[in-house]
Amino acid sequence: MDQLDARFRMQQAGNMLGGRLSADLDPTWSNFFARGDDGQAYTVYGLGQPLVLMPLVGIARTVGEPGSKGTRGLVADAVVVLLYATIVNLGLAAGCFGVFRKLRIPPRASAVGTLLLFLLTPWLIWGRSMQEEALTGALLLGAFYGMLRWRLCRCPWWLGFAGFMSAYTANIRPNAVFIAGALFLWFVISQPTARLKSVVLFLLGSLPALALFFWWNTYRFGSPLQTGWQTGDAGWSFDSSLFLNLLILPDFGLLWFAPLMLLLPLQIRRLRLRLLGVLVAGALVLHAVMLAGLPQYVGHAVGVAWGPRYLMHGVVLAGPLIWVAWLRLRKDRLRTAGLILITVSALVQFSGAFFQPRLEYAQDEYRTQRGLEDMQPYGWLPRRFANIGWWVSGDLAEKSFPKDEEYGAEILTTPDLPPLRIAASSRLESGGTVVVVAWSGFVLCLIVAGGATWLMVRRRE
Repeated sequence: MDQLDARFRMQQAGNMLGGRLSADLDPTWSNFFARGDDGQAYTVYGLGQPLVLMPLVGIARTVGEPGSKGTRGLVADAVVVLLYATIVNLGLAAGCFGVFRKLRIPPRASAVGTLLLFLLTPWLIWGRSMQEEALTGALLLGAFYGMLRWRLCRCPWWLGFAGFMSAYTANIRPNAVFIAGALFLWFVISQPTARLKSVVLFLLGSLPALALFFWWNTYRFGSPLQTGWQTGDAGWSFDSSLFLNLLILPDFGLLWFAPLMLLLPLQIRRLRLRLLGVLVAGALVLHAVMLAGLPQYVGHAVGVAWGPRYLMHGVVLAGPLIWVAWLRLRKDRLRTAGLILITVSALVQFSGAFFQPRLEYAQDEYRTQRGLEDMQPYGWLPRRFANIGWWVSGDLAEKSFPKDEEYGAEILTTPDLPPLRIAASSRLESGGTVVVVAWSGFVLCLIVAGGATWLMVRRRE
């Protein structure tokens, strides 16, 4: 999704394979780096995602150096992305299915729910991304599963596992503390007995991940709480319009890009799950308050994302609650309203998957650099539907980047299918064999996914 971020994280993983923790400073994108106490450059990212990428980069090096120019570098990048997406999406699917089963939902309904959450929520978008949202969401689902397992078997290892998974999110996206904190608070409040023992076991499990977080900050910048993002920070100043945009406005508002969140408060009759839904919703609002004070990191000028990127891991955790709400709602008089929400959500997610998420941002950037009027419609979600209409009529490239074919119009205005992305890459030296292999693999994946779905639907209880 964000190729620049992905490149820097893959470089960090490659450097770590070579025994280096510092980074190669890119002066063009100095905001992604900070000077450490030793004078060397370091990325502002935690070690969580690079540690996951390290073995994948090692595997990709058998075909080429990731990030390098030419076809071999392009293929190596594709290998890393494919392996990473496979691992993260399998983790999300396993987490959702496991949570459903521990909530005593039948196997078939659990499998169908997992599939529909993939298709009807922002998981469809972020599961294809090298950004941290999907990985963070998978860790939170793992923590949720560990808490549920602890309640059933009282095995301390599961609670330690939940603590580790929750705390490890700090090494990937530190602001996940809002959702991770809500999950921990829910666990403590809803724990009927042995609360002190539960808290101790959870915190013991979190210690290794927290130690990694504090050590990495201290190693780079001399302070356990200095992540690197604070460098050059202009301070926090609340912007009410940005706050509303993060939650309810159609530019990149949460409820527009994840409309199924509206099901969260409906028909969840289990008291404990209702409590978790309230805490997750409250954590998302508090997180939006924090983000609304940081327009230098969030907003129309720097929002290279599909929807409110920094809130999406919370939507992933809320996915199982949404499915439970739907299972109870479908027999109610509000079933029609739920079906409308599902239809709208499907249209939103598939429109997001049709082009690169950064298309609307690139259109705005192009006009800002040239002093042109803002593109209409201004909101990114309504403009995405307009962009699809212009693509059908053949006018998208001209309307997006008029009289400038050197701005990357070909790849940005091409449907975001992996084979088309590879074929449009400027790094592809000879397209024949690589493009054929890419299309063959893509079609094979569709056949496997379609066959698995058919078998799942046909399977009898």
